[in-house]
Amino acid sequence: ATLANHYAPQAASKSRLFAGSAARKPNLAPSEASAGAIQVRLRPGLTAADIADELGRAGYEIVDELPLTRILLVRRAGAKAPDGTAAPNGAAPGIMFGAPEAGDVSIEQAALAIEDISGVDWAYPDYPVWATAVPNDPDFSPYQWHYRAISLPQAWDVSTGQDAPVTVAVIDTGISRTHPDLAGKLVPGWDFVGNDDDPTDTPARSSHGTHVAGTIAAATDNGIGGAGVSWGAMIMPIRVLDSSGNGSYSTVMEGIEWAVQHGAQVINMSLGGAIYPGQAFEAIIRDAYSRGITLVAATGNESSQTVLYPAAFPEVMAVGATLRDNSLASYSNVGPQVTVTAPGGSTVPSPPDGVFSTALRRVSTGSGYTWENGYEFMHGTSMATPHVSGLAALLLSRFGSMSPDDVADLISDTSMDLGIDGHDHDFGAGLVNA
Repeated sequence: ATLANHYAPQAASKSRLFAGSAARKPNLAPSEASAGAIQVRLRPGLTAADIADELGRAGYEIVDELPLTRILLVRRAGAKAPDGTAAPNGAAPGIMFGAPEAGDVSIEQAALAIEDISGVDWAYPDYPVWATAVPNDPDFSPYQWHYRAISLPQAWDVSTGQDAPVTVAVIDTGISRTHPDLAGKLVPGWDFVGNDDDPTDTPARSSHGTHVAGTIAAATDNGIGGAGVSWGAMIMPIRVLDSSGNGSYSTVMEGIEWAVQHGAQVINMSLGGAIYPGQAFEAIIRDAYSRGITLVAATGNESSQTVLYPAAFPEVMAVGATLRDNSLASYSNVGPQVTVTAPGGSTVPSPPDGVFSTALRRVSTGSGYTWENGYEFMHGTSMATPHVSGLAALLLSRFGSMSPDDVADLISDTSMDLGIDGHDHDFGAGLVNA
């Protein structure tokens, strides 16, 4: 069992509790994943021996009695185990026996029939369970707490983003094209700082863009490093910030337009400015939005009541940051424009409380500098934003083309409400729940 924010909004689906034969019988329809055995609870005071003969006359046999819950496991007489052999009485609890042969009643119908046997309190198919998808990347379990915080392992059991390719433009500093966890994950991009087709980063300290890209779509289940939110998404690197992380609205505007013209489906902007960027910038945002591109941006790290641009535009999903305990990060800008929050973490005082992702760091060699690929913890709304962009990529891969409003609504409506009830200026709709 994994403790996670596996939250069901509106509590629409609840586990069924059986309160004896007086309880309403569930409406059992054929299952997608057939069970091979039936759980049976006897009326108080009865034992397996008291019911065995009547079960036998109905064509069923007792496989096992679970010692703690006192539930009987029952199967059709002569049914085969998954390996094709007859399963003897006393088989280990939890073994699933063969599904009904063609022409047999369904396991659900059989459970309803067993409930009509005298002495049976209730019967229910013993449906299978399975492990949620957990990648084999060695750093996932010890360091990437932020994925479990938004229920990504459960989401990956539905889709890993490999149903159909989705391209996410990362408008940021450069990206390390040689990083082993980004190998094969990049489509052509552009460098608006160096004005060439090689948006490779040579950071003054550490590559912001490389970290962001790894959160969205690092190569996953490849036995090295960490995981990405969407295993199947592709990254379009667009460099608009210099090695120190500085740039201008005009360059960002060019980057957005380049992404639009080259087929990006999601645009991640872990950047922002405090002043309204002008009508031309706003027109570029509206054009991208009208073309069906999902735009995601950071609210900012100034502990301010003002959300930065472009996150402040209504066409853009504005992402704030939470800490490891799901509280609002003190640095996260707030305001009415906040759409949702995602894990941004904090590396102070404990680096592992930050977001773990791919890294390219400048390292002194004594006679100069070199840049080394690796992994590191970083924190900020910049780190929260790619969680949402990656989630948008998962949705588009799984469900196909969706409007930006539909993507934002689905992500918002399924978020875990934090803070005051409903949408608020701190958390928006809440913490995203993949």
